[in-house]
Amino acid sequence: TLFVEHQLEVGQTDTFLEEISPWLQPLSMTIERLLLESEMHEASYLWERTFDSVEDPLCIVTSDYELLRSNVHFSEPQQAGTKCYESFANRTSPCEGCRIHEVIQAGQPQTMKVRRAGKAFEMTSYPVYLGPPSEVSTLVNHYLDVTDKEDLRGQTIQNEKMAALGHLAGHIAHELNNPLTGIRSLSQILMSEVPEDSEIYSDLKEVEIAASRSQSIITDLLSFADDRGKPEDELIDVNDPIE
Repeated sequence: TLFVEHQLEVGQTDTFLEEISPWLQPLSMTIERLLLESEMHEASYLWERTFDSVEDPLCIVTSDYELLRSNVHFSEPQQAGTKCYESFANRTSPCEGCRIHEVIQAGQPQTMKVRRAGKAFEMTSYPVYLGPPSEVSTLVNHYLDVTDKEDLRGQTIQNEKMAALGHLAGHIAHELNNPLTGIRSLSQILMSEVPEDSEIYSDLKEVEIAASRSQSIITDLLSFADDRGKPEDELIDVNDPIE
């Protein structure tokens, strides 16, 4: 609504309206354009704030890796560049595992693994069609940090390996401890029946030592694979174990 303050007489208002009438249409168009620009600015600001509120890195790129737009979580403050891989990973070539061209050819979203500064990201690339339906004009890349997930998976695998090692150690102890005990016992019996300065005694002593060492290795393996943890320390009389 346009208000005009005036001091015209009643008969002069008609003349005034006739004089300003040619200006009303362009003035109305100008005001409508300003309102439209204001609405577009508010919509753009809302979209930008929405874009930045997502904690995961997001970007819009061309098929040539040209960075069109990104949110605040996409790149480090000290990194900048016109290519997505320059801003995201500070690289001079596309990230390893990136399959943007395959997304363009297939026209379907694809998920891939990329890395940045020791962190692992699961990147999903979505094609965007602005022209003909068969032509991908730009792509939206969403990066999900899966570093903790991969670390947890690695720990789970390691725990499974340790459990398998425990089972293996149990089988080894069961299958080898008894024969080794027999070998040690028999070698000690034979050693008592031959002179200590004989070559046979030396050979039997080596057999007894090797069997003892093997049993010690099995004991250490069982202790390493034991999930009950290290036993607590306790005070003892040193004379008892010596005796």
